[in-house]
Amino acid sequence: MNTLMAGLGTTLESELNKRTGSNMTPMNADAAIEATKAVWIAWTNADLTEGRGSPSPLFVCASRTTAERLGRGKGVHGSDCQVKPSVAYNIAGLWVAQCRLETLSLADTQQDTLIAAKEAIRSKMLQAGITEAEMAVLLETPE
Repeated sequence: MNTLMAGLGTTLESELNKRTGSNMTPMNADAAIEATKAVWIAWTNADLTEGRGSPSPLFVCASRTTAERLGRGKGVHGSDCQVKPSVAYNIAGLWVAQCRLETLSLADTQQDTLIAAKEAIRSKMLQAGITEAEMAVLLETPE
């Protein structure tokens, strides 16, 4: 279970934390798989020009027909996506299926650092008694 949870990413973890009211991390994942179901994934390629990129799931569907319809013309050079069977898992009421985790680029890392720094400053301002309205005034740019 920990291996499954480790691969799901922080977005899923935060959603599961909201739904279960617990603090789930890959190291203490305690949510159980409540159900599984067969799904069909329409796979495309990260490089639609030559197909030299990595495979990427485009649509996860309950039926093969739906996956084929949605994947029509969305592959390399406008070809149809490959449609393959897979399994989806219900964890704390949230359906989870196979995906490709994107790696962070340098720009993503820099943006995440900036967002975290801004949130830390906002938190300090709230702790100092500055209201949201007062912060909005501070952030307004003169015209």
